[in-house]
Amino acid sequence: MGRPHFRGERVPYLVAWRALHRMRTLVLTNLLALLAAAGAAALAHSLAAGAVFLAGSVSHWLLDAVVHLGDLPVLGFARERDRRVGLGLWRRPAVAFVLEFLVYAVPTALVFPWRRAFPLLIVGAAFHLLNANAFFGLTRRNPTGTPRRFAGLVLFGFFALGWVLQGAVR
Repeated sequence: MGRPHFRGERVPYLVAWRALHRMRTLVLTNLLALLAAAGAAALAHSLAAGAVFLAGSVSHWLLDAVVHLGDLPVLGFARERDRRVGLGLWRRPAVAFVLEFLVYAVPTALVFPWRRAFPLLIVGAAFHLLNANAFFGLTRRNPTGTPRRFAGLVLFGFFALGWVLQGAVR
């Protein structure tokens, strides 16, 4: 399987999964994130936990709007009539790769003392490097085999990051 072409642009294959694009809408995704944020707030007994979760969802969509190639739906309810946005930073994969890591690293370094931020930055960098193929198309095939395996790897990464974060917060 070669890399797909999207609206005349050559883009890395992992970022072109149509199933993921259907769910990445500003309104619909963040309405669902609001429910998850309420659950996070209830579990943590903290409105701040819910607010951070929701802020993470909204900021992720805003970052997507910077990197996508004009294919990111805004509403998500009427797919064929929905306005689509994207500034196309994926045309410059190295810049997109660095920017996406900085969006994680800068707040981490600002929020946590260095002794606690350092392990978070190392784990974040490791998982970001695992995703390098999505930016640069280093292989012609999905290295994880299937989208489900890739999703499993990402889920594992979230748990690992949570484990590191739990140690960093103490």
